[in-house]
Amino acid sequence: MAKFKISPALVVALLIIIFFGVSLAFRICGPYNNIFVGDDIKYTHNDAYFYMRLVDNAANNFPHLTQFDPYMIYPGGHEVASLPLYHWIIAFFAWVIGVGHPSQHLIDMIGVYLPAILGH
Repeated sequence: MAKFKISPALVVALLIIIFFGVSLAFRICGPYNNIFVGDDIKYTHNDAYFYMRLVDNAANNFPHLTQFDPYMIYPGGHEVASLPLYHWIIAFFAWVIGVGHPSQHLIDMIGVYLPAILGH
């Protein structure tokens, strides 16, 4: 009678996948009703709206990021002085999934879910 052996590396990989899935479910399911209100996406902090506006600009003008924000330090505007990697990541996925023309809803959906995924 042959014994079925499971590799320790396989067990570790399965446990990591299970823990990743459970923690992702906690990060998504908890705030879900506060973020998805009807057909709208409501961010929980003012900074999220600022960064998503920069992401929206980057996704619609990919791969170029805006260097000047006319709404910052109103009425004159100001140079954008943030690191663009996070903006590029969201804009890249939105641009690829949207086949070069991402919709506002697609950009917002990726902007909502990507931090939960990258947080692991």
